[in-house]
Amino acid sequence: MALRAAGMQAHPRAYEAVRLMLDRILPAGGCNYGNTFVLGQTLRPHIQPTGIMLMALGGVDDGNERIVKSVQWLDGAIDAQTTTASLAFALLGLAANGRERAGAEKLLEAALNKPTSALGAALPRRSLAALAVLGKRSPLVTLGREGVAP
Repeated sequence: MALRAAGMQAHPRAYEAVRLMLDRILPAGGCNYGNTFVLGQTLRPHIQPTGIMLMALGGVDDGNERIVKSVQWLDGAIDAQTTTASLAFALLGLAANGRERAGAEKLLEAALNKPTSALGAALPRRSLAALAVLGKRSPLVTLGREGVAP
């Protein structure tokens, strides 16, 4: 995203970053915090890293539906129990790939109003939620798609 924002989306490192992220997508969609397989076992996807990966890959066509599968998995994985940060990154990742989540504002409001959300780091969580509520208009989404810093 930083290379795109700097107008360097054609730089070899930008291509390598995309290749690496695509490589880390699980066969059924989604990703976790690293490898796809460990000791012969397929790892489970997680909401937050999948959202971040989809946000970074917004507008990329991987040619074999891994991104589409990831969008579908992520859309079905978020619910009222999803934490604020994970939900915000999920919504940003969905928006970067053209999917707006119905009821996103209510989900974010509920996440922010959970008793555990009041514990520490409230400002960063609220800021992330504010960016997520903007959906496809969020600077994090437009920056990745347009490849130009505002």
